[in-house]
Amino acid sequence: MNLAILIAISRYDHAHDLPGCTQDARNMRQLLVACHKYDHILEITEKTSASDLWQSLMAFVAEHQDKKIEEVMLYFSGHGYYQGDARFCGYDFESSRRHSTSVSNAEIDLLLRQLKPRVMVKVIDACQSGMPYIKGEQDAFKLALSRSVLPSFISMASSQCDQPSYVNLEGSDFTLKWIEAVVGTQAGPIYYSDIGAYLAKAFEGNADQTPFFVSQGHGREMLCVMNDALAKLRAPSAQSTAQALSAQAHRRVGLSQHAPHRDKAMDLALKTDVLGRHAGL
Repeated sequence: MNLAILIAISRYDHAHDLPGCTQDARNMRQLLVACHKYDHILEITEKTSASDLWQSLMAFVAEHQDKKIEEVMLYFSGHGYYQGDARFCGYDFESSRRHSTSVSNAEIDLLLRQLKPRVMVKVIDACQSGMPYIKGEQDAFKLALSRSVLPSFISMASSQCDQPSYVNLEGSDFTLKWIEAVVGTQAGPIYYSDIGAYLAKAFEGNADQTPFFVSQGHGREMLCVMNDALAKLRAPSAQSTAQALSAQAHRRVGLSQHAPHRDKAMDLALKTDVLGRHAGL
């Protein structure tokens, strides 16, 4: 059995909104459904307080804990901050109650490991999301990872520990490139290592945002095999990947056209530090 969890938070009570994050979740769901791989995809874009997020995750793990799990994928797009550990902010995040209004990356790791998947994949599109899982004296996850019985662990983060990540109304730059890497495959198996290589090249020379990857396994863990459903998500030459995905999503819900967009530079936003300094997720 293969499982996926998609968390995307666009609306925040005490931080600037990130409308593109909800679109990220829609785009990723389209992609994962087209993979014809995942038996259960949990999408969380509503009821996104920190408490609600944790309750949803615990219920999901409890539902599948006694099953044989091949892969668990966790995807997150939204605000957060780093303070000894990367923490993902609920929509109710307040700096005066930062721990009770955010969810710890390390705690999520430990919770998902209860499922004992053969492969665990994390795709985090947030500022300062590149936590050093394996190296570093201050690694919050090193002990937990060393005790894990998981044969394979893959983490793909949109930025280094001291960098922001970018988003506009069409979605986040990293997520759109991640999807582009998959649907651009011409044929055959699509390996996570190939996705990572595509992303590294796509962001090469970008001093503002450099993706961070960790892979512990044999290096040939596979997302899926290229198929017709994935090929249909490819953008026509006159469109971007974001426009093609958004157009298909809008048609499914009965909308006739995109919402109007201003120039991308005007809509571009940082998934910035919600503590008020340039250091957050």
